[in-house]
Amino acid sequence: MKIIVGLDETGTETQMCNGWCYFGLPEDCFKSFNTESDAIKRKHGISGFHAKKYKSSEKAAYEEFFLLIEKYIVKCPISICSTYLYRKDWNKELHDFSERVFSGATTNAGIENPDATKIAKIFLPPLYTLSAIGKNLCNNFEFDVHFDSDDLKKQLDDHTLSLTPDIGLSLCKSMAIVANKYREINYPNSPQILDTMIQVLDDEKSNIIQAADVIGNFSNAYIFTTLGGISKKRKEKSSIFDTAFGKYLTNVNFLGTIKLHGDNDLELIGDTAASPFILGRC
Repeated sequence: MKIIVGLDETGTETQMCNGWCYFGLPEDCFKSFNTESDAIKRKHGISGFHAKKYKSSEKAAYEEFFLLIEKYIVKCPISICSTYLYRKDWNKELHDFSERVFSGATTNAGIENPDATKIAKIFLPPLYTLSAIGKNLCNNFEFDVHFDSDDLKKQLDDHTLSLTPDIGLSLCKSMAIVANKYREINYPNSPQILDTMIQVLDDEKSNIIQAADVIGNFSNAYIFTTLGGISKKRKEKSSIFDTAFGKYLTNVNFLGTIKLHGDNDLELIGDTAASPFILGRC
């Protein structure tokens, strides 16, 4: 079975914490989720759901979209809905580790490409985390991964690692090999990442990436508001998030792992390297 997973970067306002949000559904659920998401957009006359472009006048549409997300988390036998915020130094360590592993693997194979390594170090950390998220699933499943686009990620298909003058290895395939080797060693029950299905998509064209985008951003607003960092927009986003997910979060306590840092940021406490927000069924 294929599980389609949308990934989008998330972070606090001055980037003391940043990370990734994941939203994933089995292929049959993914298709009907798309159909219902498009229906909500048509109903409310909006082009899509984008956290940074959120307007109060669109609150009803966003509430409906969040309730749809919650519906599919409950409805589908497997679902992924997770946000990971990393401490800045841990985030750097994860990217540096990815760079060393990828560079070492390609150097040993005689196919080193520094430009490709710069791109791989961006993609690999969230793929490692995805393997951790899926550790209780079955490796008979496969992950089809959709990344939100930006200028660097758009270069994914531009790089090929040359094995011989006539034979090349795509960057997607080489990253999947590295990510799956990490999975095999650390989380052997986690689904494999399909080497043909690491895609970079404009979020305008992907409802599952839009879902990841708003889950990450609105869950941050929920944390801010819960800890007392209240602004009008955060309060509104927190309310929308709470409408869909509040009933699952009654016993969640952030006070031991995360705190406010000034008015516009969050700080992970002590030795906490990452603060996961997990709502899916996997």
